[in-house]
Amino acid sequence: MKSTLSSENQESVSCPPRTRYGLKILYLFTYNLIQFVGYSWISTNITARFLTFGEDSLVDTYHSIGTVMSFCQLLSILELIHILLDIEQSPFLPRLVQIAAKFHINND
Repeated sequence: MKSTLSSENQESVSCPPRTRYGLKILYLFTYNLIQFVGYSWISTNITARFLTFGEDSLVDTYHSIGTVMSFCQLLSILELIHILLDIEQSPFLPRLVQIAAKFHINND
């Protein structure tokens, strides 16, 4: 059977968008992927060093992973900016306390 839609009805039917995900979703995916890869590298490096060198690895492990750890912690500040720019829907104060605690623990 043929469709009997008038030209007005055909114009009102909208086409689905070409991209399924917006720029915001792509950005958040990339941000979370970078964080995941960074912390995975840190965990793997700590584990491999401990299994290889035993307790001797405790002396210079931070020297080995410090730069990547600092980078990942610095990126976590972006989570606050995500909330302020309404990229992410989350309460600001609990996230601020969480990030401040991470910085306090890592700087001691």
